[in-house]
Amino acid sequence: MSRLVQTANCKRDFRAGWKILGVGVNSIVYPAIMDRSDGSVFEIALKASRVSLTIQETALKHEALVLQHLGPSPHFVQLHGYGRFPHFEYLALEKLGPTLDQLVKGKQPLPAYRVLDLAIQLIDGLAAMHSKDILHGDIKPGNIALSSTPLDHQENRPVYLDFGLARSLQTAEKQASSHIVGTTHWASLASHCHMPLTAGHDLEGLAYTLLFLLHGSLPWSEIRCKTPHLTNLAVAREKAQWTGSRLAQGHPAVFGTMLDHSRSMVASQKLDLSKIRAELERERLRLGKASTTGPRLHSLWHHCRNRDANYCRHEQMSSARAALQNGYDEPSMQSSGAGSNMLDNSLDDSDGGEWDHPQGERSSRLTLPLGAETALSSVPYLTDIDLYGTPACV
Repeated sequence: MSRLVQTANCKRDFRAGWKILGVGVNSIVYPAIMDRSDGSVFEIALKASRVSLTIQETALKHEALVLQHLGPSPHFVQLHGYGRFPHFEYLALEKLGPTLDQLVKGKQPLPAYRVLDLAIQLIDGLAAMHSKDILHGDIKPGNIALSSTPLDHQENRPVYLDFGLARSLQTAEKQASSHIVGTTHWASLASHCHMPLTAGHDLEGLAYTLLFLLHGSLPWSEIRCKTPHLTNLAVAREKAQWTGSRLAQGHPAVFGTMLDHSRSMVASQKLDLSKIRAELERERLRLGKASTTGPRLHSLWHHCRNRDANYCRHEQMSSARAALQNGYDEPSMQSSGAGSNMLDNSLDDSDGGEWDHPQGERSSRLTLPLGAETALSSVPYLTDIDLYGTPACV
């Protein structure tokens, strides 16, 4: 029988008023304070999700089990506790700094040397994740944050968070999906085609993230159609028109190589991240601390903005077929199920209001690696939650 190693209490931190840290499809994240066993307190991020006690397999418990399986690591958000009460469940998580999308303010890109620094650490984190048979499933700038706790003299190290769509990599490689896995504008082309997901799915999301930091946006960033289905089709077509080398124009070629390599992967193919990391390090040494941000390519993709419904509905996907070595299943991309958000899609700009509706059973596709614990045996249990106290005067 599993045993919880300790219990803990937490309460909302009202020093900044009724502030919240983030909102997702399934949850809201609050600043909070958690008790230590010695009587002291520390700041955390408290993730809350509405779910009935009749639900057996819940979303936040799955995320907690994934983090427990990954274990303590400088690359992943630290898990401090889990609790479940009538109507809600909670995760107590490490409180982090800004997410990567918050660093790109006003679409101003980051210097290439800074992006290379981040890329090297993120590649290390991805390698650690995949070595534990975990596919993140939703890598994007909003799901990577900077840690406020220095480690080995590394300040502002990037940390992966939001493992709500994480699953066994080995199992994902054998399962096709009728829905996009991840967030539309960051998902892999394979996911748009409902193909089984390889390690390349995560690498493609990371490549998009790094290219976003270099440019301040991506060619399909502002594509919005009247329905999510049409948006997904238009975004997929636009992604397929841009190779990695084209997107990395004027920047270190390794960023384009990452994208092109991710799209060429097949099931059961081992992703060798050591070569990518070595190339990133070479580019970092060559570049030094040059502050150049490279050319702005926005003028090349102004035509992608504000697609109308007719474009989204009638534009053909033929260019997408050549984007993957294995080819696209074009009919499936344009099927009624293509682009549906359903359970496998995280928050994007068109989502909202899901907080008002209780969550159901987690998707059966969100599997744990073989041998992973199915009980939270090493995670403190939250015994008391106070979210609605009186805010302090500020």
